[in-house]
Amino acid sequence: MSSRIVEAEFLHYSNPTRNSDKVFNIFLVEEDDGSYSCISEYGRRGSSLVRVVICSNKSRPVAEIAFRKKLEAKRNHRETPYRDSPDGSGQSPYAQELSARSVPASTIS
Repeated sequence: MSSRIVEAEFLHYSNPTRNSDKVFNIFLVEEDDGSYSCISEYGRRGSSLVRVVICSNKSRPVAEIAFRKKLEAKRNHRETPYRDSPDGSGQSPYAQELSARSVPASTIS
């Protein structure tokens, strides 16, 4: 077994008056050893994205809580609320890295 994306969300925020065009991607990943990680990547659209490990080596329920908490914080941010991205996994280097080992794209939300 190899690491695979169990769940993913691809978000964006755009505000032309502030010259802001950002992406935020978050993943729930099942690791080779059966533990789970929550990984995010973010940055300006079209630039190299910063990758952050939110949690690692956790049980699935603990990693899912971290995933949901971060996702809701981005969607409900007072100044920069993120929305679902029309670009989906195409904006994600991490998703592309794991694509050969991931669940089929139709099951990634």
